[in-house]
Amino acid sequence: MTLSLRAVLDHPLMRGADPAVPDPHADLDRPVRWVHSSEIYEIAPLLRGDELLLTTGLGLAGRDAGERRRYVTELAAAGVAGVALEVGRTFREVPDDVVRAAADAGLPLVVLRGVVPFVEIAEAVNAAILDSAVTRLRHVNRVVRTLSGVLARGAGVEELTTTLSTLTNRPVVLTALDGTLTAYAGTDDPTAVVRTPTAESGVELRGALWGRLLLGAATAGTANTTPSPGTDDAAETTTGATRTAGRPETANANQSPNAAGAAGAAGAAGAAGAAGAANTNTAAMTNAYPSPGAAGAANRNATGPTTGAAGTPGTAGATDATDMPGAAGAAGPHTANPTTGATRTPGGSATASVAAPSVATADGPWSTAGAAIAREVAEHAAQVFAPALLRLADRGGWVGRERRELVEGLLDDTLPPREVAARLTVCGLVPAGTAVWATITLSRPDPVQAVTTLYEGLRACGGRGLVSDAPGGAYALIALDRPTHVAELADRLGLPAATGHEPTAALGPLVRDVARVGHSLRAARDTLRLARRVHPIRPAGVAETVLADDWALERLLDGLPPEELADLVEDQLGPLLAADATRGTGLVDTLEAYLRCGCSKTETAGVLFLRRQSVHQRLALIESLLHVSPDAPDRQGPLRAALTARDLLTTRGPNPT
Repeated sequence: MTLSLRAVLDHPLMRGADPAVPDPHADLDRPVRWVHSSEIYEIAPLLRGDELLLTTGLGLAGRDAGERRRYVTELAAAGVAGVALEVGRTFREVPDDVVRAAADAGLPLVVLRGVVPFVEIAEAVNAAILDSAVTRLRHVNRVVRTLSGVLARGAGVEELTTTLSTLTNRPVVLTALDGTLTAYAGTDDPTAVVRTPTAESGVELRGALWGRLLLGAATAGTANTTPSPGTDDAAETTTGATRTAGRPETANANQSPNAAGAAGAAGAAGAAGAAGAANTNTAAMTNAYPSPGAAGAANRNATGPTTGAAGTPGTAGATDATDMPGAAGAAGPHTANPTTGATRTPGGSATASVAAPSVATADGPWSTAGAAIAREVAEHAAQVFAPALLRLADRGGWVGRERRELVEGLLDDTLPPREVAARLTVCGLVPAGTAVWATITLSRPDPVQAVTTLYEGLRACGGRGLVSDAPGGAYALIALDRPTHVAELADRLGLPAATGHEPTAALGPLVRDVARVGHSLRAARDTLRLARRVHPIRPAGVAETVLADDWALERLLDGLPPEELADLVEDQLGPLLAADATRGTGLVDTLEAYLRCGCSKTETAGVLFLRRQSVHQRLALIESLLHVSPDAPDRQGPLRAALTARDLLTTRGPNPT
């Protein structure tokens, strides 16, 4: 684990050495993994990176300017976090060439103007680094244990989101891969967290990436404590809200008394504020920065109450208060303030949050543990969210009732056109400014896998959209910001092939009017059904991802009664069918292959595994029986329609022959 260089310089023992940084642009937020001291000129190859090197410059004694610059550039190349040069022994002042070389190389240079034994600095700071690792691990384990317990009690995604926000004192947002909000807590502006998250982690379901779990910056106005080495965590409080779009909010008050350990001196600052009639928050803020190595001092941290009322017009807030005693520390009482939060999930109902022990964010001035803890928490918490999402998928909810109802309404053609845009907006997909709409139907035995595959496709094509499982498979609506070709979109989606190479996905026609999205979705569904039905009799002519535009004729003819299809087949292909039935000449199959190959005799011969001369002979016989050449443009349309009608009849009833 690490501390930032800024935190190391703010350490009490380091401050005793009167550090100064000549370069005002030096990066003091670089991580320091270890503090090391050496006077060897060739020390760079012996370092592993992220060390703060302490030196009196003895190794530079008698070196010229070029050698001193080389010393600095080699340390920078080794990834050293910084060099702290004590003046007064080897150098009265740091040579200008060293200062310039460090600035040019981006290596922070610290001038130590006071004398503190390097061994004392190294012992104290390295101990603090190790203690921060233990503290971080303790925080992460506490979060994971609490979330796992909440999950074991049957909590859903909403409750987990609120609990995580309460534990970390940070806004939490859960999104699908397409950016659609699934749940959020601790913020009124989840999009801000999505734009600039402090930490994030992918959420995987059954081996496939489903979405992202994002944590924002620590909430201001609540306790913020960096624990002392060897002590338990200091108590803190949070005010979080997990929101459900368009739903009432439920307030929660969680009181989590906790206790911290023994070592360190504390400083406290109080702050109070009020905002509006509907929401009043009052908090006393405590910040403690203990000195490693100082033992026996009592550490008292008091945090005042924080009260938040989440107001929704016409909605009464319900309050749920729970007490959870924490662990008792070795010395000094610690009190924690109540936490108020409401859970909202886009498309879900308001859910009461579960009381849980708060976890310190550890964002103190000499610790970068806060951001590091957030990153580790996000990574581990994502693994707890996955079972809750799978549980929701097994119940058929998956990405929200509204999205499923929208897709089902579009498929059943029960939504008035004027309602489609409004429903899309409720589901998080605002139609405004969209250039083109596309739809996808995907058939997979496992609906969870189908939905996950579509999310991956959305991410690959860079479109905004929503996904839902519904009868017949999984469906996606995609809002494209620029016009494209449906075949190009199919390539960008990168939908994987299924075993057996039968069609697994269909893309509906691209539409510009949002009211026609339902037409496109139904076309995609019907096309996939047709393609899978016809696939056994013409497997070479059916792709794994089919386009509704290419199957317009099939969809049109499939709506006709069987007797009308049979009449069309007999009118156009009767003589060929009779010849095939009596002589086995294969004329109908030859005609179909010839037309599908663009009237190329060579390609037709390859498809049918015939010699080109045999194809010539069959085409001549076809022309004599039909009294027209299949190359005649005005005859190709009726012949294609008759061949398609024959395929449709073959797959749903007796062969017309």
